[in-house]
Amino acid sequence: MKADESGEILINIFEIENQVYIVIEDNGVGIDLTQLNNYKKERVGLNIVEKRIELFNAKNNLQVDYKVSNINPNHPARKGTRVEVKIFEKSNHPKKN
Repeated sequence: MKADESGEILINIFEIENQVYIVIEDNGVGIDLTQLNNYKKERVGLNIVEKRIELFNAKNNLQVDYKVSNINPNHPARKGTRVEVKIFEKSNHPKKN
């Protein structure tokens, strides 16, 4: 997306079975997921968010998980970034196999 183009941000907040979901989408160019995974040291803003989430989780009986992805990397007309945040009680944490 060029600087002179207007963008959109969509924010949805909902609750399912005592878990709060926040989904944020934009219609920008998306992100390079290989860079996101390979250059963790250079992701200063995201590192700060991760540290705050760790502190929040340690001090509360809540757990916050998040995921960053491209909205549809295989469809050139549907670009953008999607951030999914899930907040739930630690006792309701889904078990991983």
